[in-house]
Amino acid sequence: MAQKRTEGLNIRVLEDKEVLMHFGDNPAIDIKTGTFGPGWHSAGLEPNDSTWNETRNVDSNKTNLTGGQSATSYTAGDVTGSVDLIPGSPVLDYIEWPDTVNQDSVLYRKHTNEIAQAHVARVHKFQSGIMGIKVSREKANLTVADRNQGNDPTAHTLNIDYINGDDEVMFEENYYLITEDSVVKVEKKIFQDIDNLESKIESGDAFIPQGGDKGVVYVKATDEVAKDVDGVDLIEFKNSETGEMSEVAAAKTVTLPSGLSGGTFTLTVDGHKTSDLAYNATAAAVQSAVRAAGAAGVTVSGVAGGPYTVNGASAVTANGGSLEGGSSTTVTVS
Repeated sequence: MAQKRTEGLNIRVLEDKEVLMHFGDNPAIDIKTGTFGPGWHSAGLEPNDSTWNETRNVDSNKTNLTGGQSATSYTAGDVTGSVDLIPGSPVLDYIEWPDTVNQDSVLYRKHTNEIAQAHVARVHKFQSGIMGIKVSREKANLTVADRNQGNDPTAHTLNIDYINGDDEVMFEENYYLITEDSVVKVEKKIFQDIDNLESKIESGDAFIPQGGDKGVVYVKATDEVAKDVDGVDLIEFKNSETGEMSEVAAAKTVTLPSGLSGGTFTLTVDGHKTSDLAYNATAAAVQSAVRAAGAAGVTVSGVAGGPYTVNGASAVTANGGSLEGGSSTTVTVS
């Protein structure tokens, strides 16, 4: 038995937290690494002092009996939650107006009885280095009632109405210990192994939470998640002149000249120059070189020898002066 008041005490101070949504029917989080599979979206930023609320109700009914006795029966009630989100994310916009029609860049906001539904995952990173992931097994009902707006960013409260499954298991929860450069599993719960995980990471479809000075890494940009994963249109606002995303950097395409037989080239990504890259380098090799140079979080996809698609970078330039045998030595970035 616990004889000391500190025995078994589990005090955890949060360092960072994030809410993610999956609107499709096949959400997956890799059990070994905590990698979020295709189709997961970040709900966006929260105020620094925000609180995650969760309420589990158990209804009771007391029956008075003879002899001054009573009997009480209990029934599982509803489980609800809420989180404050800063407006501006495509996910919050969809939840606020799920029945929106986009026609000729005009958004027609319908007020109907339609609501957004999604699997909800809560990622919480503690100062102790532990990261927890708690995810709903069934799609929850999501609504936002108030849409206040002021000079300063004003959070909107997202209300979550969780749904219980036939097996009465409502959540899955897993914990990981974050080290400087890896994620190590320390407590096993019910997640799943994701097939072809490495290829999904290389293509940018899967997301690996990492420990570092910035806490939990931001999830893959929503506009890069194909609609065929979950069937949901998330609206991104672009600059009408440049076509660039207002919140995230647009993808860059790197194309090498044709007919190359050898040589090397380099990329400079957000001011970080790579080592020499072979003319027929794979996308994985290019991504490794980009990240080794210091451009953390940038993803590269494509075929060996290019074209390569670079995501998560604001500026990309290339130098192909050492390429051989091709039509030119100019590497184009578009």
